[in-house]
Amino acid sequence: MTNRVWALANLVGLFCGFVGGVLLLFSLTLEPSEFRLVATSNGGMALCRNDKRVATGFGGPLAVTSDPCPEWEHTGPTVEVKASSPARAHWGLALIILGFVFQLPSAIAGVWSRTSLPPSEQSRKARVDIRSTRAFLRKHAPTIIVLALVACALVFFRHYWRDPARAQTVGALFGFFAAAILVGVTWEYVRINQKSLSLQQAQWEQQNRVVLRFGIKRYQGKAQLWVANIGKTDFLISELLVRMKHGRSIIKNERRIVRSGSRQSLALPENLWLGISLLSTFDVQLRYESQHESGISPARAFTLIVGTNSTVLKIRRGIDGSWFVKCPKCEQLGGSMITENLENFDAAEDRQRAMESDLKATCPKHESRWTDSVEQIRERTEQQKPDQNHVEED
Repeated sequence: MTNRVWALANLVGLFCGFVGGVLLLFSLTLEPSEFRLVATSNGGMALCRNDKRVATGFGGPLAVTSDPCPEWEHTGPTVEVKASSPARAHWGLALIILGFVFQLPSAIAGVWSRTSLPPSEQSRKARVDIRSTRAFLRKHAPTIIVLALVACALVFFRHYWRDPARAQTVGALFGFFAAAILVGVTWEYVRINQKSLSLQQAQWEQQNRVVLRFGIKRYQGKAQLWVANIGKTDFLISELLVRMKHGRSIIKNERRIVRSGSRQSLALPENLWLGISLLSTFDVQLRYESQHESGISPARAFTLIVGTNSTVLKIRRGIDGSWFVKCPKCEQLGGSMITENLENFDAAEDRQRAMESDLKATCPKHESRWTDSVEQIRERTEQQKPDQNHVEED
């Protein structure tokens, strides 16, 4: 609040100084006087009035003598400052002094606060002040310009109102300025409206955008899919797309509406874990529809740890377990691929192609930066024991 007060005081002071200067400009005139200063040939100076030398006696006042004024090339009439309108001159001087008074406290406060701060804080405060001043000027620039032009127009009108020709010229000039300002204000209005429309469009899109999160939880020895709607619009889950490790896909039709701010649970196909021992890896996608958009969610991979009686024991995000890759050149097994930090099967297939390229280039040694090792598997296993953040269960 204090910074805004100082900025407003500075602005008022600048405006008062500007108006006072304009008033002085049109109230004070320079005219040649009857006196001349003459540089004589012997290096002296003489004061003349009406081509007569001005002299003074011993202790007496100045008087015009009968002696002619010396002729010399370095001569000319002295300038006399006259106030054509003493009232305007007084107002101008008063406004200049008032502007100085308005600007003095902020200058003193700025010097006092800056000298008591370290250099780094001074530079930071200076940058903040510059940004605040720029923002203030951008916000109030049209008002300042209009007020300045109105003040100038009033001064010109008072000075030239008895001279119709000059008044007409000044009126045309200020008419041009007014038209230019009107065009600028109209352009700024259009630009602000365009920004407002863009912001409203972005807000509308954000409010009607489908924002969902999903995962898998363990429930009564089975795996269930949960879907959370964290957006502001309701949507319908129409299909559940499940892709298993060896290219086999399962499509399950659904008709489940997920309200804004709610979470729904969906059953997964039981053949994802029935008859499977130890590990079952797959990725999941959801096809959704809303009033304004429809689409398919990004795929997410999950790994089920299955017990001996086909009971789901744990659920881990990502791809866990072995992913063997053959060398495309000799068709021999090149090794197991590192599956850490893979979000879905598409990312796994991209890494598999990169590993196949490495295996082909290094055949028959079969070396690749993506080849898994026993030490890395043991290290990941040790990390997974204390780390429960990668496990999803009820």
